[in-house]
Amino acid sequence: EAAVAHCQLIVVSKFIEKLQQDIAGKGVKEQLQLLCGIYALSLIHKHQGDFLSTGSITAKQASLVNDQLRSYNAQSAELIAMKEIIAGETWLHLARYHVKRIHV
Repeated sequence: EAAVAHCQLIVVSKFIEKLQQDIAGKGVKEQLQLLCGIYALSLIHKHQGDFLSTGSITAKQASLVNDQLRSYNAQSAELIAMKEIIAGETWLHLARYHVKRIHV
């Protein structure tokens, strides 16, 4: 388990390091920051007992991690819903366009 935890630490550290750089694409950096936050907090949440028992975090910090993770999950659910709506509207627009072309 120590090796897995070490690898997870490296992944999170490298992710954060890359997010310090410029990232092309409108909104891409914000999406990656959200993903990084969800990943890092989910690891803390998953191993919360270990962190608490070793004194690495306090009960208050564990509670804040849980609150922030719920907030991130809500944000990601909203983003997914928006993308599904946009994709649905795009499909509907394309379908209408092709129907009009067929009937003309």
